Amino acid sequence: MLIEIVEFDGIYAFSDQALDYAFELAKALGARAISTEICRGRTEASRRLRRQARDDGRLPRARSDGPRELGERCSGYATHNGANLDIGHFVSGNHGSPIPFLEAHHDRITHIHVKDRKVNKGANVPFGQGDTPIAEALRLIRDNKWNIQATIEFGTLFLRLGSDD
Repeated sequence: MLIEIVEFDGIYAFSDQALDYAFELAKALGARAISTEICRGRTEASRRLRRQARDDGRLPRARSDGPRELGERCSGYATHNGANLDIGHFVSGNHGSPIPFLEAHHDRITHIHVKDRKVNKGANVPFGQGDTPIAEALRLIRDNKWNIQATIEFGTLFLRLGSDD
């Protein structure tokens, strides 16, 4: 089984010991990245993750569903920081299409969460009934052969799309 990314909720509040353990766990599993929620208001915590990532080599990825500038700022703390682009949240938050963000930052995105949502904080809807450019995002990743994992987000269940190679 291939485990590429390990997500830790609340990682910014972890003690140094718990943070060390999280990185060791991800390393032991062979993950190439650690994912967590976006760094809103947590500048020092994001810098702390940067220091840990530099020492460990794991890639902490903050979920980027908010304003483009926020994802860019979090990514800018270190070369190891990047984004998990939640394309449904991006659209529902009225930030426009996630495609320009994906094109501009594909080298810093380890994975995208795939779900269909309506604009204006609209609810999750069945694929094809929302405003999220799902097919366009997936084709862009495929056609450019970017190393970006796509996961279908369904409640707390994440299913990997693609092969294990």
